[in-house]
Amino acid sequence: MSEKPSEKISLESLDARIDRLDAKMDKNFAAFRKEMRAGFARSDAEFRKLGLMYEDLDGKFRLLLEGFSGLDRRMESLEKHTEERFAEVDYKFEVIFKRFDDLDALLAKRLGFAI
Repeated sequence: MSEKPSEKISLESLDARIDRLDAKMDKNFAAFRKEMRAGFARSDAEFRKLGLMYEDLDGKFRLLLEGFSGLDRRMESLEKHTEERFAEVDYKFEVIFKRFDDLDALLAKRLGFAI
């Protein structure tokens, strides 16, 4: 019978230890929850910040594309205008050269030169 009271004491001792461990675990879990909430709050804020940065970069990229598109249209317009002007200049040179050829032929005929 002397073993039963010692068992009872050891069971009470174990219960006390379990209670202390349970209290420590509750305290540690509470600290862990608090840490995780703070971490998630930081992560959420950082995620929102990244989202805003992405939207800002997206807007700037769209502006850049619009600018390149506008430049492309202007370059095509300039190319078309330049081609028209060169065609006009080519035509004028052809007319001038034809007149020079006609003038050469006329002078050669009047002066008696063979061309």
